Amino acid sequence: MKTTAFITDIHFAEDDVSGLGVNQEKNWRIILDDITQRGDIDEIIFGGDIGSAAAHDMFFASLNNCGIGYKVILGNHDTFEDVRKHIQTVSESDNELFYSYDDAGFRYIFLDTSTSSFSTDQLNRLKEKIVTELPITIFIHHPVLRVDSIVDKLYSLKGRDEIKSLLRSAKNEITIFCGHLHNEDTAEEGNIRQYLTPSASYQALKHTEDIITDINEFGYRIIKFGKEIHTEIIKFEKS
Repeated sequence: MKTTAFITDIHFAEDDVSGLGVNQEKNWRIILDDITQRGDIDEIIFGGDIGSAAAHDMFFASLNNCGIGYKVILGNHDTFEDVRKHIQTVSESDNELFYSYDDAGFRYIFLDTSTSSFSTDQLNRLKEKIVTELPITIFIHHPVLRVDSIVDKLYSLKGRDEIKSLLRSAKNEITIFCGHLHNEDTAEEGNIRQYLTPSASYQALKHTEDIITDINEFGYRIIKFGKEIHTEIIKFEKS
């Protein structure tokens, strides 16, 4: 059994987020404290949108000092060039943070959607990676399956239908963990099951025609990998 904490969308040092009344640093401390105090978290995966590059030293120092190993994927508020100097992960691409490995009966694939699009090179690499007998878990910032959210309608990943078609063609069960939309959701289509994780900074309500934010709630996701995948969302209310 491996237990992972999936955190996404903290948006450090972004004025438009701070201007909403969000204290990103406080939220981050609360989440990291909760994770470390649990004592059973084996790794942290950050799901993208670290925020301003000016906050990278602080962000990575906090992860390096928390005593738990971590991995990072990139969101549309991140760039490969800014992040690559902070991480030890070896990317399988020279200009994107793309990597994968097999562990404890799963194949884990980490994708880069920092440009809000999916490159041909990464698509070709993904085609190779889904050829396996193992169930596949994908970590990606943007959702692949559609979500009833105005944020998804306005800022969806370009080329995601091609990704979905590729994943649907695989014989494996594929589980996707993503963020970007600042809310929670579960969707299924064929062999794909997608879990959308709430933001660590603020939420954007679903089922609305305009972007409506809620700064009073933030959180992260716990994922347990065993014979099956079990997951739960941990929520906090702004004090």
